[in-house]
Amino acid sequence: YAPIEQYSPEGIKSFSPQTDIYSLGATLYYLVTGLTPPSASELFASDLNEFPATLSVVVREAILWVMKPQKKDRPQNMDEFLIILGYIEEAKNSKEQINTSLQEEKEGTKSASSNTNREYRIMLEKAAELGDVDAQCNLGNMYVNGEGVSQNYTQAVKWYFMAAEQGNANAQYNLGYMYENGLGVSQDYSEAVRWYLKTAEQGDAEAQYNLGYMYANGKGVSQDHTEALKWYLKAAEQGDVKAQCNLGNMYEYGKGVSQDYSEAVRWYLKAAEQGDVDAQYNLGNMYVKGEGVSRNYSEAVKWFRKAAEQGNANAQNNLGVMYGNGLGVLQDYSEAVKWYLKAAELGDAEAQYNLGYMYANGKG
Repeated sequence: YAPIEQYSPEGIKSFSPQTDIYSLGATLYYLVTGLTPPSASELFASDLNEFPATLSVVVREAILWVMKPQKKDRPQNMDEFLIILGYIEEAKNSKEQINTSLQEEKEGTKSASSNTNREYRIMLEKAAELGDVDAQCNLGNMYVNGEGVSQNYTQAVKWYFMAAEQGNANAQYNLGYMYENGLGVSQDYSEAVRWYLKTAEQGDAEAQYNLGYMYANGKGVSQDHTEALKWYLKAAEQGDVKAQCNLGNMYEYGKGVSQDYSEAVRWYLKAAEQGDVDAQYNLGNMYVKGEGVSRNYSEAVKWFRKAAEQGNANAQNNLGVMYGNGLGVLQDYSEAVKWYLKAAELGDAEAQYNLGYMYANGKG
């Protein structure tokens, strides 16, 4: 259990963590194998072996690292040792975080990488190169986010591909995203569909939504509204708000399914209650037209207002119309002008016309 430096006749002249880390590794070796560790001198001639087949790659690699014969080759401190043992929990990078990082890069708001991330990347590479699927996926995330490394989409794709080939759903989704958006690879919708399908079949709601979107728009596949509906429904039933809104649209216009306004309203409502601006606007229209629900201008105003306050130009214009005509609210030309102006400034042509009409006639 003692490292080679403790065999010196002169003893250890100065303390360093590497000495105790070696002993800790030797103890861990005994605990997982039930075997007495070989002496430090034997490790100059042969590597450790006899690891159980069920032992994780991460633990095996950690033991091999901390029991290096030469002190300089071991972890420099306990933090380095713990990083590789605990990397899965310390580097949970979700799809949402990756997409957020990509947006931050566009906006110039991403923070600089830390030394900890660079050390962590080295540990991940050790495990990833030995085939650990979670390490491969997390390493891909680091290259996407530029954490501990220079941002490099090509490297990210490389590691995602390795993990995706082993069936990792997150890596498969991320690889589909990279192909769809041409990040680190040439844009290829067919490849995006292939990887989204693998993830969607494992029950991932976001991949199911993306696959539905690809079928609805004929990207990488022939346009097929029935197939789009199938995948939107799977995602919507898991609460995916974008899928719920799009499913409402499919029912409203009879795409891939018989037209059914009541079903359209049901799905729009689910998405609208989660704050989806398009669903709120669409639901307002259903109440104005009395499709799938009894006509109710007050309810229409309620949903138009929610969407308008989130910056939806169509909803802002419609809310102006409701105020201008006293539908569901007391007629108020000043409020009508206020909402027409907001929509007009966002480039809405109908609102620009309505605003011009109000000025021409001195209303509001």
